[in-house]
Amino acid sequence: LGYKFARICGLFLSHMESRLLQTQQYRSLASLLDNLRDLLNDWIGIVSGEHHTDSEEFSKVLEQLLTFQVPVPQKKEAKQEKNADQFMDELAALSSLELPDFSSESTQAALDALESFSSGPAKSSNDLSSLTLPENFDNFLVSPVKQKKKRRVGGLGRHGGRITKKNFGGIDPSMFKAPESEPLPTSHTDTDGFGLSSLDELTAALQLNSASIESPKTPSRAQTHAPLAYDDFFKGLNTASEVANETVEISPRGDKLLRAHGVRDDMNRRGMQKVKKKSQLNAQGRGVYQMEDTHYIECPFDNNKDRALFCVFDGHVDKNAATAATTIFPEELKKHLPSREIGYDCGEYLRAAFLSTDERMREYEMEGATATAVFFWREEGVRYVQTANVGDSSAFLCRNGKSIMLSFDHKVNEASERARLLAAGLELNEGATRINGLAVSRALGDHFIKDNFKGVTAEPYLSEPFVIQDGNDSILIVASDGLWDTMSGQDAMDAIKKSKDPKSMSSTLVNMALSSGLCNDNITVIAVLID
Repeated sequence: LGYKFARICGLFLSHMESRLLQTQQYRSLASLLDNLRDLLNDWIGIVSGEHHTDSEEFSKVLEQLLTFQVPVPQKKEAKQEKNADQFMDELAALSSLELPDFSSESTQAALDALESFSSGPAKSSNDLSSLTLPENFDNFLVSPVKQKKKRRVGGLGRHGGRITKKNFGGIDPSMFKAPESEPLPTSHTDTDGFGLSSLDELTAALQLNSASIESPKTPSRAQTHAPLAYDDFFKGLNTASEVANETVEISPRGDKLLRAHGVRDDMNRRGMQKVKKKSQLNAQGRGVYQMEDTHYIECPFDNNKDRALFCVFDGHVDKNAATAATTIFPEELKKHLPSREIGYDCGEYLRAAFLSTDERMREYEMEGATATAVFFWREEGVRYVQTANVGDSSAFLCRNGKSIMLSFDHKVNEASERARLLAAGLELNEGATRINGLAVSRALGDHFIKDNFKGVTAEPYLSEPFVIQDGNDSILIVASDGLWDTMSGQDAMDAIKKSKDPKSMSSTLVNMALSSGLCNDNITVIAVLID
């Protein structure tokens, strides 16, 4: 009997341990040990014979041991009730879903199509275009019941931690449909809602995109990237430009003077911040960055389809002089050009326009602008181009893939310009690069410097007139020095020679200059597609 009783006590202790683990409350442990101590004392008294015992008393102790219950905290019951309520809410939301009506004709047609597809002969293309869905099948994907409470779900947040789940109203089936505004690819005659006509194409698309889908990783400070080689940099841009313009179609020139043209400019705030190039003060007296480049395009020029003008003006000290030049110079050129025939050389008209423009800009004493003007004209079926410029904005013509410079950079440290300034009586120190802060020796405006420093002038450089060679002359580029500080004329031609759109040409060159890290100035690029 003692052995059986001891075995019962062992079972009881095991039961006590499991119940204690379920409750996880220390106060229950104290109460349990209290009751256990009393029971064990009674058992010891019975076994030792200190008390008079009989079978009824011993049976009573056994009954107490067997019927011993550990009190369950009320908090556990409340949690269970909460879980039950939550379960009922979710069950109600699930019951509100609208299931497809499998008795409708559209559903039966979909099932018949699936049966014929699976039982028919094998198709090499795995064509899925013949399969359809029931009309009301989309309703099953959208739940009309919205979540009332926000839940905490696992996932990567902004800082890699847990995020809060937003109210989810169901899946919108329209996200799986092709947009109506964009036509489907012409190479696929029968496609499904995803724009794919076969499982093979779907597999290929997934394989193509799988390489670019990576789990988010925190970048390491120790990671370093090998610098991009100069040749690889231009090669990559050429390839990107070629791909971007595959679908761009420019209409043939026909009887027009030029085929097309495009322009792009950028203030280049990041580059200006590196050298703290602030030319203007705001109301608080702080320097601000501003766009001082301007450009002027008139094609046809003066309502004459056989003439065209392209100009770039780069202001210094402020933008006012460059802005004024965009209005004054075209007006002066129209005054000096003959209304009929120009002839082989347009140089005298361009020179007169530059000088009269500078005279009208006498008010700009402490600021000025460089100017590069490229003029196209056609007479008796022959097309010509000629350039006039002051300052360091340059123009290049692409002939047989080679760049030809049509302008001249008037910089103080250029050998011929330095010799001219010294011959005019200007005193220059050895290695001087500026005249009273001005980095160019010729410009529009800057009349204070012109009146006090000999040799500074608005006399333009005139290129020789070029006869446009059909099939050989393809592109013309006119740009401010912000572009030419980062590349040569040949580099620019090589970067855009495969492009078909002049707007993309100018954008490519501006992006290259911005990405080079060498440009600290405003950038303006005009690209002209000649043929």
